[in-house]
Amino acid sequence: MEAAGAGEYRELARLTEIAQQLGALAGSNDEAGSAAGPGVPAITVTAPRKPIKKYPAFFRRDDELIRVGWSKKTRREYRQAMPHKAVEAVVAALAKCGSEKKPRAVESLRPVKDADGNEVPIYEIYNTVAWLKAEGLIRKRGRKGYVVLSVDRLEATIGKTWERLQHYV
Repeated sequence: MEAAGAGEYRELARLTEIAQQLGALAGSNDEAGSAAGPGVPAITVTAPRKPIKKYPAFFRRDDELIRVGWSKKTRREYRQAMPHKAVEAVVAALAKCGSEKKPRAVESLRPVKDADGNEVPIYEIYNTVAWLKAEGLIRKRGRKGYVVLSVDRLEATIGKTWERLQHYV
């Protein structure tokens, strides 16, 4: 009505076209019986999918650590895989500096080299740290970084913690 009163006939024509398309769609719903009544299109609104699980979640697939996270931007799950040898290298780096009892920033661990001498990418370091934090083996201390709660416990339980991970399918 406002478009017609203001003389915006192009917008009025476009709105009329949209209304006709909606009417055609409503006609296909009328056969099933609209709960709103005759001539009123039935509109189904689906809410966006909300995360069902607690993210991030960690799993094991063969010789890889799998991190499953939730992307707020794309509104869906994402997965990242890290080889076990990279995880072992990060654990060794944390154990080495863990005796200092001072928080360490993740970036200060670099460079971390795996058993083959390859440098572990930073995202794999962060993902391993997130897994160890989720397992209660390390703790975040504000912006200063992470502290290994017990180097002996970390080294003694890391194998069992790995084996306890659910298999990813």
